[in-house]
Order: sequence, then structure tokens, then C-alpha cells
Amino acid sequence: ANAAWVEADRHLQKALLNPDPLTHRVNSEILTRIRRHEEAEKEARLALSMDSNDPFNYVSLAQALTYSGRPAKAETFIRQAIKLDPYHPPVFEFVLGNALFGSDRFAEAATELEKATKRNPADHLQLIYLVAAYGHLGRQAEATQALEALNTQRKNVRLPDFSISVTVNDIPYKKREDLVRLQTGLRAANVPEY
Repeated sequence: ANAAWVEADRHLQKALLNPDPLTHRVNSEILTRIRRHEEAEKEARLALSMDSNDPFNYVSLAQALTYSGRPAKAETFIRQAIKLDPYHPPVFEFVLGNALFGSDRFAEAATELEKATKRNPADHLQLIYLVAAYGHLGRQAEATQALEALNTQRKNVRLPDFSISVTVNDIPYKKREDLVRLQTGLRAANVPEY
């Protein structure tokens, strides 16, 4: 996996010599994952400034803002993306659900995450947030069902069952309270710690 990241970075550095919106978007997503949030937002804004008609540029900025602790602002951008592409892929619903989750709007988040999961049931991350949203809402039976679906997906790719400890390294929040919100929902859903 490390060799793949090295190779991807090599290609990205080459693309950054003459960047287009996609280059900035990819760079923003990588920077978000490695928790360089200010740079991630800057890259997403560059992509958007280069092409404000591409809904994926709004999605990229919404993700950067959500993980940097500004989900209410992110919601504005993801809703604009949905407006630009009414036949959008399920990732748009995930990003909206994630922003709503970050704003403590768990019922609305669950609705969007359910839509995303129905359209793309193999996405692990949206299932994690759906389990946590159900946990916050006290919807234990649905949380258990979503957790079972998540663990089935993880087994299919030879990963161990999901636990809260995974979120510490895998979810790139800037602010501790955002990670705590996620972990609190997961605990309420009876997800094991380890």
C-alpha cells in the first residue's frame, strides 16, 4: 500500500506542474486525509475557482470544510453540487449526510446516509456514519443492522470487524469534538471499542 501512495504522489506532483481543477481536487482530498486541512481547503477552492460548473469541485470543498470542523458551511457547498447535478452519484448524499452529522442534525443525516447506502451499499464510510447517527437517535435495531452490513463488507475485503478504535486513525477530523461526536454515536450503537 505504501508503494501505491508513493506512486500516486509522484503522479500528483507531476500534475501539479500544470494543474487543472481535477488536480486540485485530488490534492485536496489527499491533504484532508493526512490532516492538512487549511491546505486542503485552499486546493478545493482553487478547483472551484477554475470551474464553478463542476459539481465535484463543490463536493471536494464540502468535504474539506466538514473535516476541518465547519459542517454548516460545507452544507451550503454540497447543496449547490446537488443543485448543479440533480442526477448526482451517491457520494453527494454521503457528503451531505456527513455535514449534517457534524451539525448534530442526526435525523437528517440518517436520511441522507440511508439514501447513499441504498444506492451504494459497499461504501464502508457511509455505513460508519449511519451506525453513529442511529446511535445518537437511539435507533438501536437499525444501528445493529447497519453495523452487521458494515462488518459483512469488511469481511468481504478481509478486514476485521469494525471497532471504535479504527476511527482514531481513519477519520481525518481536525477538531477533537468532531471525532468525539462520531465515537459517542458509535458507543450509543454498542460498537465495540477494540
